[in-house]
Amino acid sequence: DPGVVTMRRLNHAEYNNTVRDLLGTQLKPADEFPADDLGGGFDTVGSALSLSPAYVLAYERAAYALMEDLFADAARRARHIPCNIDTGGDTCARSVLQALARKAFRRPVAAAEIDALMLPVAAAQRLGATRTDGMKHAMAAVLLSPLFLFKTEIHGGATGTVAQRLTPHQIATRLSYALWSTMPDEVLSQAADTG
Repeated sequence: DPGVVTMRRLNHAEYNNTVRDLLGTQLKPADEFPADDLGGGFDTVGSALSLSPAYVLAYERAAYALMEDLFADAARRARHIPCNIDTGGDTCARSVLQALARKAFRRPVAAAEIDALMLPVAAAQRLGATRTDGMKHAMAAVLLSPLFLFKTEIHGGATGTVAQRLTPHQIATRLSYALWSTMPDEVLSQAADTG
């Protein structure tokens, strides 16, 4: 009996390290978050890492601050957004979101997930804002997703009564956070991609 795995959120160090490695930022937004709860003296115990309304607000502030920081830095912006959002159309926006979500969610993303992330881009156009404005919100949505904020090990159709084998991406995530307290790097991600 392998026991029950609790889906847990990233702790302060993991959040700061992950946004640093994901976006190349020097910001450390988790330093302003409410204190991590401890479980048995550890800040990595899933059942102790609750998600209060204060945390939700802190995550929202952090996501938008991180996007402002990214869009204000031309070199970093060009690395993460190699095409022109305003003239490149949905193809450009989808490719940017695909790359960001793949890294942030620590696994391949489905087309339906990208479709959902594209909603702020479409809404911005309907409301008379620029596609770039919509893209900021779409990219912030990636950082607000439970798939980013939590280390998930849920399989489609799995029940709590049957043990499930971890996927290669889940193993890569476990290894990376255990060793470095951050998301899998490119080498580990490619190893997971190839099984």
